Amino acid sequence: TKAVSAASVGAGEDVSYTISVTNSGNLPSASVVVTDKVPAGLVNVVALGGSLAGGVATWTLTNVSAGETRTVTLQATLAKPLDDGSQICNLAEIAAAENPAAVQTVPPGNDPKPGGTPTCFTVESAAKPAATKDVFDVASGAKINGGQVKPTQVLRYQITVVNAGNADAK
Repeated sequence: TKAVSAASVGAGEDVSYTISVTNSGNLPSASVVVTDKVPAGLVNVVALGGSLAGGVATWTLTNVSAGETRTVTLQATLAKPLDDGSQICNLAEIAAAENPAAVQTVPPGNDPKPGGTPTCFTVESAAKPAATKDVFDVASGAKINGGQVKPTQVLRYQITVVNAGNADAK
């Protein structure tokens, strides 16, 4: 199975996948290889206890006993900006020396099926624009915000706009 750390993840936040591999046979497996193509939208990817090359995470598990379950973890950060409501989906493949035909993962609670079932999460992102306005006396440079202004006094307005969200403001 392949589980994701949350059903919804904010752009710029961390996410992790846990892949569980169970030897459901009655003999030990000398070598099990788990591969996971990293989906677009993930950055700073780390395959804990495995390797990462060309956008593919790989783990080699040796001597997996009959009935034993092992887990591997892929950690990453969700890129930003990403569109709110978009889905990031993928699945991993598992192959054993004794059964080289790869099988694909399914989310926990789903029955295995040919081709697997992608594990997905939804992107949460929103722009959070905010603006501030300051008023300055041009001659002295002093900030006047809310103070008294004299006739013929020359003023400069400074408007600052920031986006504290995790999506582009449009």
